Parts: sequence; structure tokens; C-alpha cells
Amino acid sequence: MTASDSAGLPATLRDRDSLFVAWARSRQQEARRRLVLLQGLQAQPDPSEAADISGPITAWAEGHARDKRRHANAIAQLRRG
Repeated sequence: MTASDSAGLPATLRDRDSLFVAWARSRQQEARRRLVLLQGLQAQPDPSEAADISGPITAWAEGHARDKRRHANAIAQLRRG
């Protein structure tokens, strides 16, 4: 629609057109901002994959080893009678 075409339209249609254009532009702007934010978040390393996550893994490994020792001791006691 050219400028001369919009002049012949009633004011309500021109207002609706301008509101729609403004809405579409703001929606595109929000989409671009969201995309930039997501790209920034994806570029950062995941904290759960950091080196300091070894604490819970070490605790589990020690507990597992302790359970295995207890099991082995219980079997040895049963064998000794």
C-alpha cells in the first residue's frame, strides 16, 4: 500500500494497519532478543558439567566401596561360621 492509497482509507483501517505493523515489529524484536538470549545461554558451559561436580561422584564411589567391603566381610563371617 502506498502513501496515496492509505490516504483514501478510513481512519480506523489506517489505525488498524499501523497497529498491526507496530505489533509485528515488536514481535520480531522480541524474537530477536529471545534468540540472542538463548544463544548466550547455550554458549555458557553447563554448571552441572563443571569440574566441581566430582564431589558427589567421589562420595558415591566411597560409599559404594564401603558397601562392597561390608558385603565381603559379611560373606567371610558366614563362611567362618
